[in-house]
Amino acid sequence: MSQSSTIRYELWKEEESNSYSFFPEGNQSARRLLLASAELVWWCEASSLDEALVKKDLFLGLKIAYHDGSNVLVGDLVSAERGQIQATVVEIVTTEEKIEEWGVELPGVMLKCEPADLLYLPAKSLADEPLQLRSRP
Repeated sequence: MSQSSTIRYELWKEEESNSYSFFPEGNQSARRLLLASAELVWWCEASSLDEALVKKDLFLGLKIAYHDGSNVLVGDLVSAERGQIQATVVEIVTTEEKIEEWGVELPGVMLKCEPADLLYLPAKSLADEPLQLRSRP
């Protein structure tokens, strides 16, 4: 049985600009762009860039937010898919444990639609089409 190969990805922080750089360990072009004061703050091994990005987001404490930057909360009544779906937020999935518990691959939000269907929206898709808050209990 062949084992998929993994690549080490590194997260560097530049204090002066308060910014991060994230790239595969072997990317010398990216490494040359770092300021001399940049510090390696975290690294992971992953078999794809998508997997590495999820791990990075989890490390940095990904937040699921509305367009105005306020946090999505469990129990919020929301509109999704450009107002086509009305739903209640039942879970915010932003930890490895929650990802495993719900059997999903990416961080995101679990919605309960009427009458009783569940809909999972990954955070990636929410960047393009954010949830709209209708009301909060």
